[in-house]
Amino acid sequence: MAIEVESYAEEEDVDALTLKTRYLERILGKRVAKAYIVAVNISKEALERAKELGIEAIFGSIVG
Repeated sequence: MAIEVESYAEEEDVDALTLKTRYLERILGKRVAKAYIVAVNISKEALERAKELGIEAIFGSIVG
C-alpha cells in the first residue's frame, strides 16, 4: 500500500504518486496492491487523473 498526504492535491501530485509507487515496487520486489492520495482539498483534474490511474482519492472537498 502506498499513501500520499497533501493539504491540496493537484494532478502533478497524482502523477508523482504513480512514480513513487513504481519505485517502491522495484525496491520491495513486489507489487503495491493499492495507492491512496489523501488531501484536504483536491483539484477536479487530480481527481479525474486518480480515477484514470486506479488511485483512490480520500478528500474533504473538490476545488476548481
